[in-house]
Amino acid sequence: MKLAHSLGKEVVAEGVENVACLTILKELKCEKIQGYYYAKPMPFDEFVLWLNTFETVRRV
Repeated sequence: MKLAHSLGKEVVAEGVENVACLTILKELKCEKIQGYYYAKPMPFDEFVLWLNTFETVRRV
């Protein structure tokens, strides 16, 4: 991550499956995180519904 950050790039972590991994990536200043920790792959229509719920819960 240091190399990417020194080059002015954002870091994307894929395959994050648990809170321990998420915590480490946040400590390392990883900008974007995706994986089964948040949600499994889904059809677009389901994703839109999931995203609305996720954003609502996240604001609380």
